[in-house]
Amino acid sequence: MTKIFIVCFFAIFLSSCQSTSFKDVNRNDFFQSTGAMRFILPEAPQWINFFSPGQCYRPSETRALNLELLKKEFNLTLRQSLNAQFYFNEELSIQKNKMSDPQNTTLGLKEVELSFLKAIEKTRSTFDPIRLPDFPRVHLVWLEDWVSKNKDEKQIQKLKEFLQSSVHQEGVPVLVSFCLNQVELEKTYQETGAFSIGAEWSSVFNEESAQVPTYVFATKAFFKAQQKIIVYRQKKNKENQLPFILGTVEYR
Repeated sequence: MTKIFIVCFFAIFLSSCQSTSFKDVNRNDFFQSTGAMRFILPEAPQWINFFSPGQCYRPSETRALNLELLKKEFNLTLRQSLNAQFYFNEELSIQKNKMSDPQNTTLGLKEVELSFLKAIEKTRSTFDPIRLPDFPRVHLVWLEDWVSKNKDEKQIQKLKEFLQSSVHQEGVPVLVSFCLNQVELEKTYQETGAFSIGAEWSSVFNEESAQVPTYVFATKAFFKAQQKIIVYRQKKNKENQLPFILGTVEYR
């Protein structure tokens, strides 16, 4: 009886093997995480990306890094950490543009972690990705203070005229935005001759790399201690200081 059972079992097994097709395994379908995701803050819903002081939405594709952890694990300065954040977003854009439909593509874990590792490599081996003035006096202009969320053409033209005005004969204008990325900012205002710092450079970490509840711009990461920083606001707003602009600054 036992012999009959064994013969029947092998007959069924062989029949099963012949009727089952096995697909070739693609090694690229499997990716073992490097652990890099712990340095990357979770993607936020679009409504959370709303920057209320500027009444505008931050670029949805812009990702943020944990600057506190970067400082601890990689011994990066604040500026280096922000450089890494910029390079990370640059690499994400490169990865997306490789896809057949970049606008409707969500990158996988492999692409995101690869972008982070490349960003760290660039941060350690290349020069600063943006050029900033070494002039003794810096005139900081917050874009969203001058141009509404509707990107009004009249407001844009007014800002361009201000950036090219005689006010800046004694200082160098630097345009800072929380809601336009570096490429958009340079494309729109390059003709003015002003330096630009886009949304990739703001973060939810302060000058000590400690997390805070809103996006901030840390001036000490970009300018030297001996540089005098003056924030130029529109006349209707000039009495109000900007708590999200960190550092020792004057207002005009």
